[in-house]
Amino acid sequence: ISGIHDKPINIRTSDDLIISSKDSLNAGFNHLYKNWIKENTEEIFLVIDEAHHSTAKTYRKLIQNIQESVSHFQMLGLTATPFRTSESEQGLLKKVFPDDIVYKIDLRTLIRLGILSEPHFEEVATGLNFIKDLSEEQIEQLNYFDIDSIGTGIAKTIAENDERNLTIVNKYLLNKEKYKQTIVFALNVDNAIALNALFKDAGVKSDYVISTVKDQATGVIISSKDNKNKIAKFRNEEIQVLINVNILTEGTDVPNVQSIFLARPTISSILMTQMIGRGLRGLKAGGTKEAYIVSFIDDWQNRVSWVNPEKLFIEDNIDFKDVDRETKKQILRLVAINKVEEFAILTNKIIDPEKREELEKLNFIERFPMGIYQFRFLEQYNDEEPIERNCEVLVYDNILQSYTDFINALPSFFEHNNLTERDVLDEDELEEFAEQIEEEFFNGTLKYPAYHLQDIKDILQYYTIQDEVPVFIELKDREKYDIDKIASEIIDKDLGEKSQTELINTIWDSNELEWQTFFNFDKRGFLREINLAKSRINHPDLFQRKGIKPTEEKELRSYEKLKLHELREQDPIYEKWLRDEVFKKFTDKDGFYFSAESGYKSKSKLDFQVDHIKSMH
Repeated sequence: ISGIHDKPINIRTSDDLIISSKDSLNAGFNHLYKNWIKENTEEIFLVIDEAHHSTAKTYRKLIQNIQESVSHFQMLGLTATPFRTSESEQGLLKKVFPDDIVYKIDLRTLIRLGILSEPHFEEVATGLNFIKDLSEEQIEQLNYFDIDSIGTGIAKTIAENDERNLTIVNKYLLNKEKYKQTIVFALNVDNAIALNALFKDAGVKSDYVISTVKDQATGVIISSKDNKNKIAKFRNEEIQVLINVNILTEGTDVPNVQSIFLARPTISSILMTQMIGRGLRGLKAGGTKEAYIVSFIDDWQNRVSWVNPEKLFIEDNIDFKDVDRETKKQILRLVAINKVEEFAILTNKIIDPEKREELEKLNFIERFPMGIYQFRFLEQYNDEEPIERNCEVLVYDNILQSYTDFINALPSFFEHNNLTERDVLDEDELEEFAEQIEEEFFNGTLKYPAYHLQDIKDILQYYTIQDEVPVFIELKDREKYDIDKIASEIIDKDLGEKSQTELINTIWDSNELEWQTFFNFDKRGFLREINLAKSRINHPDLFQRKGIKPTEEKELRSYEKLKLHELREQDPIYEKWLRDEVFKKFTDKDGFYFSAESGYKSKSKLDFQVDHIKSMH
């Protein structure tokens, strides 16, 4: 039962097993109760897949309704991410599953035991920009309905692009001995056919499997039997490369896969997991010791939230409470994968000059995030199956205080707007409430290096669904990344070209965790940042920033006559600084703000008003 399958109204008393989405059962709970639960009141066993989502309000409501309707109730949760990283969310999971984790084995253990193969992730940039061919509406659709939503015309253009397809085939040809038996996940039927022709022309034994459609070359209908024969040939290594369109995502036994080529992007973490999962069967399970996951990256200018396979693997494999070297490296890699926006901007020739100029004025450490809000939730659109949305909100020096205030104010904000009982917010509501949050907490915030209204919307939606604030992962070692210190050392010691090169090479080679992981093993980015830091030190006049406070006495005296809301309109950056200074003055040792007059305490700024020098109430 789900939005696109059957409905709860058709449940029969004689049914032994119901497989359903939670939303369908919640919406049709009366039918479920009358047609099934009422007749089976002795015992119901509930199994929840992706059980880390069960802390959501809608899940808890369903569980409670079923539990209260039967005399014997048992529940089992299944998930690839059995731990949550925030203390409060762990508490919620404990309430939903009072027996806690009854069995657990992590990915790293499965790899060590040889049940899973060790994945090696590679990215190949195609250099092709497809965003220019899309309308704003199509770009928006891509973030909700995946690649199929952009229309057959444009999808066909991408699928049949000779340059893109040759990039995919040549990658295999240059590393044939390494990649061996390879499954290619193609964009669509056109893409599968075009790639197959190129592989064959290059002398590679290849074929493709797709749903029951006409073979465009012969006009013959391809049957499921034909697909099975091709899969059998691939298993027997009569075929080296098997290209497919969503046929091999699940349920197909192909143990000898050495490599996965991802020639299609997706916003679905479920689909991505299924695709990379085809290559992760280890030696003990009849597979391979290592697996190569190769992604082909087109230029979408960061406009579409495609799932990154390596990031997905890290998220499901990492325990943020650990502090060992491997965990730190994984967290750092997670930041690097997020494509910290300003690094790309500084090397992009077509970027807005004003934005580039503002970013170049910042010290490197200010462009390195202080931490990340990491969370995920299920998004439902119309009658489509829910899509899991993975979010990482990078937080920098310039917006840390604003985000802290926003997160602390969420309970008050939801109470004030009567949202505490809501299960989800629609797009219009998200837009309205995000703008309110922006006005209240982010007005006057310096927008560089990065700030996005969409991040506020995502946090609002997550809180609505989970009744829970997202976890903040602090990057405690970020001071190690202070490139300005390297630049200062070069200048202070007046190092010549040879000595300078030796110093830089030594730092790069001896600090893999601190540098190579972050810069994605691209030394050019590292060198660019050092040269920029040297320019800031040697020519400070070219990189001067506008101060927060006015320097002219005349301007300050005119500001003193303004009310706060008037000052906000005239100079929002100064007004925010001034307001924040007032709150700092009235913050106790435990981080609570308190009223000057009554002593009332709260961590939410929404509970207070900055009043006159002599408080009126």
